Amino acid sequence: MKKLIISLAILLPILSQAQDTTKVPTRIAKRIVKDLVICDSTKAILEATKEQLVLTEAKLDIKEAMVAVLGSKVETCKSEVEAEKQKAEVWENVTKDLQKQNKKLKAKLTFTKILAGAIIGVVAYLGLTK
Repeated sequence: MKKLIISLAILLPILSQAQDTTKVPTRIAKRIVKDLVICDSTKAILEATKEQLVLTEAKLDIKEAMVAVLGSKVETCKSEVEAEKQKAEVWENVTKDLQKQNKKLKAKLTFTKILAGAIIGVVAYLGLTK
């Protein structure tokens, strides 16, 4: 009996505490639970969207850096193309000069051959006629 009295003495304060609950009809409780679930999922979606936004911004920064690098490469290639065009112009001028010199040398050679042939012919004629 002493055990029962001690048990009641211990359990009485626990059982006699006032409850801070309000009873809500089932259909309203279901709506509240549904709204809470929707709110939680909306928060999760918001967090996921924020993370995705951060990742997208990082990706955009990387792409902007790549565009800058490629832009500098394009400028380098343009300058190389211009340098090659200038080289081509120089070589064209050199080629034209060499072609002119070649024509002059051909004309000299032809004139020299004709003159040498004439001299040989005159010497041969003089050698035969003496």
